[in-house]
Amino acid sequence: ALVAPRALLSLDGLGDQWANPEGTKETYLAAMPVFAFLGAGDKNLCWFREGGHDLVEEDWRALLDAADFAFFGKPLPAGFNAVPAGAASTHFSWSAPAENSGK
Repeated sequence: ALVAPRALLSLDGLGDQWANPEGTKETYLAAMPVFAFLGAGDKNLCWFREGGHDLVEEDWRALLDAADFAFFGKPLPAGFNAVPAGAASTHFSWSAPAENSGK
């Protein structure tokens, strides 16, 4: 959340227990209220793929697509921000204020 409102991309293989894809999902969901509060909800990005502890061509494509989105306003391809099953988080119980009062 401290990165907001700048773009953030988290990449994970669903089978990568070293990188903790469940923790990545939780941090993505927990940061979303801050990004939304700052008007940057579309800049909190995550990319999950099948596989383990690798950095594969699919990850590089996702990184380049995210950079094109953040720097050049190009649309994101399908698959971004599709969190794994069980997306409703119960690990945090806070929310951002309803509107940005500018204070």
